[in-house]
Amino acid sequence: MHEAFTYPPELLTKKHVAYLLSVSDREVNTLMSENKLTPVDDGGKWVKFRLEDVRAYIKNLPDRLPHR
Repeated sequence: MHEAFTYPPELLTKKHVAYLLSVSDREVNTLMSENKLTPVDDGGKWVKFRLEDVRAYIKNLPDRLPHR
């Protein structure tokens, strides 16, 4: 029996999230500590995030930078 795999995967590692957001692993840690991204416990050894949560975070980003 062949299983169907989705791409991108439904669960993403911290490295995947950092890549998708174009930030460092450290920035992903900051987003976690600020409760902007919540990891899930899948019993594995790596911190993982739901793809839908990462997409929701991206969707809720402001459209432009504030004037400085």
